[in-house]
Amino acid sequence: MAKMFPKTGPQDTGSTRAEPDLYWRLSKYLSDEFTVIHSLPWLASVSKEIDGRSVPTGEIDFLILHRELGILAVEVKGGIFTHDRTEFVYKRTGQKIDPIRQVRRGTHALAQWLHESGAGSWRIGYCILFPHSEMREAIPIALIDRTVNPPQPIVFDINALNDIGKSIQDVMIYWKKALGSWSIKEQQLQKLVDVILPSSDYTPCWETRIKNDIVTWLQLTPEQVVCLKKIEKEARLVVTGSAGTGKTLLLIEHARRLSALGQKVLVLTYNTLLANRLREELSDLLIEVYTFHQQCRRAAKVIGNPVPNISDSSVQENFKDWYSIDAPNALQQALNEKKLENYDALIIDEGQVLHINWLKTLYEWFSEKRIIVFCDSTQVFSFEHSTSPEEISATINAKSPYTLTVNLRSPRTVFERILEVKSTEYQQFCPRLFEPDTLSEIAVQDMRSSLNKIINQLIEEEKISIESIVIIDATNGSQKEGNYLGIQIISAAKFRGLEAPVVVVWAGLGSDETSLLCAYTRATSRCIVIYDALAVIKGKYKAFGQIILELDKKGDIKKESSLVLTSSIFSKQGFNLIDIDDKTISLYWCSDWNGWIIYPTKNKQVAQLMWIYHLTVTTDYPVYTWREMDSGKLQYFKPVNSLKDDLGKDLCNLSYCKSCNIVTPFLLKFDAFASKLYRENDECAVCSSVRTEIELNKIDIQIQFAQILSQGNQASNSDKKRLSIFLMALGRWNTIGETQKQELEDYFRVRSGTIGYNVAHLLILSDLLKIEEMQHEFGIDEAATKYRDKWCPDLVARIDQKSWRGMVAHGFNTWLQQKVIEKVDKGIYKKTANFQEIIHQIILLIRSFEGRSENFKDLKRSPQIHNL
Repeated sequence: MAKMFPKTGPQDTGSTRAEPDLYWRLSKYLSDEFTVIHSLPWLASVSKEIDGRSVPTGEIDFLILHRELGILAVEVKGGIFTHDRTEFVYKRTGQKIDPIRQVRRGTHALAQWLHESGAGSWRIGYCILFPHSEMREAIPIALIDRTVNPPQPIVFDINALNDIGKSIQDVMIYWKKALGSWSIKEQQLQKLVDVILPSSDYTPCWETRIKNDIVTWLQLTPEQVVCLKKIEKEARLVVTGSAGTGKTLLLIEHARRLSALGQKVLVLTYNTLLANRLREELSDLLIEVYTFHQQCRRAAKVIGNPVPNISDSSVQENFKDWYSIDAPNALQQALNEKKLENYDALIIDEGQVLHINWLKTLYEWFSEKRIIVFCDSTQVFSFEHSTSPEEISATINAKSPYTLTVNLRSPRTVFERILEVKSTEYQQFCPRLFEPDTLSEIAVQDMRSSLNKIINQLIEEEKISIESIVIIDATNGSQKEGNYLGIQIISAAKFRGLEAPVVVVWAGLGSDETSLLCAYTRATSRCIVIYDALAVIKGKYKAFGQIILELDKKGDIKKESSLVLTSSIFSKQGFNLIDIDDKTISLYWCSDWNGWIIYPTKNKQVAQLMWIYHLTVTTDYPVYTWREMDSGKLQYFKPVNSLKDDLGKDLCNLSYCKSCNIVTPFLLKFDAFASKLYRENDECAVCSSVRTEIELNKIDIQIQFAQILSQGNQASNSDKKRLSIFLMALGRWNTIGETQKQELEDYFRVRSGTIGYNVAHLLILSDLLKIEEMQHEFGIDEAATKYRDKWCPDLVARIDQKSWRGMVAHGFNTWLQQKVIEKVDKGIYKKTANFQEIIHQIILLIRSFEGRSENFKDLKRSPQIHNL
């Protein structure tokens, strides 16, 4: 099937049948070695550009490219035609056309344009197709070359349609020879397509969008104009509205108008940064801007009261008292002593966080003057006092609050997200277009790394100026203020009332709804929010977290949270662990999961496997571990009943379990059809197992076993006989030389089969390695009795003699098949002469299977094993 452009179907050129039909036929009958471009309107413009004459749109209907056959232009003429000696005539209308001249002019113009565009010099062949006409009589001489044998037409009719692929290839072969065209290299073909079909992204850059947003949206709306007129008429008014509805913009405009009338205006805010910004905007001598507490300081100085230096650490503990009690009292005292300045009007921003008593003092001060208060009751932090718009109105003797409902500042995506989280009793509206890329919310395991990547992308890739970006820390109670990677970083509380084109929100642990709401709404063009994935899963962000979790259809947040949890358990942080064995392996009892955890240690596969066997057979609790090369998944081993069982293994990832109220493993299922693991029904491994509390003496016993193993040959025979068959096998294994052990570790990492068979297999190998004499003989019955009755009394209670002998016999038979031992008599064996060489080759083969199979049966089936 040919590579077609457009890929989605033929262009709409006005040709209702001929060109669409040919488009589908070419796509079907030409192979994928052909590239077909259908009717590009610019081709006509190119022709005009080159030869200066007006030509109809679609001068070249199809352009076909092939690496070996070159380039062919196809002109399509639908309808029934006749030929009147020198011209083609459209039979239905009598219209005369000259398709030969038309296609020649188009191909020459295209060749010249490609050359001038830097796409190279190309010779282009052409042909004409009359898909609805049949040329039964003589073909015009200009459309057939009779100098070749057989004659080659460059015109085709209705009879060629069903074999159009062959016709096109024939005419391209003809033109390649006639024009002496050369082959097109792959890079050249791609360049031709790129020049003819340029792929461009005309999305405005972010700096342009930021400038446009400032010009378009950060100005008075009709609603705000009405509100401004109302403010000018009222001596007392409370204006409320959600973030982005233009309260501060109205404040600035009203203050300017009052100043223009010669009135002296006092503007009070709560935040210092907001006061600084308003002071810059209102640099008129008749307008003074302070925070409420700055005004209190001024009052304290006037009446001679001491003013603490908040930068002095010795007085910081007492500063809260001054802030909440002494400062307002100083303002009241200065008012009582009539030492406060006279102003014509008072305008307050952030009125929702001024204590009602503070407002009463201000009202008393401006009892005969204009008082306008702007407030937003949704932006009150947990550590602040809250005064409702109705309480403010009652305090300053104003009518009902005036509510703003149109949000121009916030991008539409941000506006809608805030409405999802915090709806209002009144209807709000945002006239801005919906632009999906103006809000990005991500939940990750490494927030700082993600922040660094985002900042780098904004500055280096998207070329947004540092001055346009602000990082807001939405952590509740944060007083952060400083610089990060050259960008201002500040807490949500301190940035309230301000705005920035691009806001990056750090939604760390402790971010509450108010802090997030305030941080989101500071952005005028773009908002990027970084959440902690695990905190999202735990529901710490409440409505905000629930929304982004619902939007996460791919499950990326759960994957990220699993990585957080996995790294935490791998680093042994945040879990209640009791150390069992830190000498042979890293073994712990985890009371949180009511199970054992084995941390993988390099070259300790045998020790890990024997401990897993021991714990799953002799205790009622599961074992959790993982492979170093695949640390993203936990391996989960359930308790088993006997040595005759296989070791059952499931895979888990970590997540937060609401029932357990802790981080736990969640079981994964394998989808054979999709060849991937998935979580089914969110089954917590801890919840699904029996939660019987372990007795402390059982933990102590495992610690004692580990100590006996660490003593090696120094341990007493009575202590050794306390060990299970698995730990006894491990003890025997530990007496082998380190070089041999390290080489054989990989062999036992890929074991499959029943538990009893595998431990017997290890015991036999240990004996083989310890026997130095090649002629030494030993038998199945001797080994079975020695292991079970002499060395390990625990095994007598767990398995009968016959079953155990069968397992030992199976182990001998395996080594016999692999030519490690040879048979001397019935049930009697000795080591082969090339014992060490065969063992070495088996290990090399196992290592060659690394990453391809964990199943020893696959290795046994391999031809390499049989060749050994």
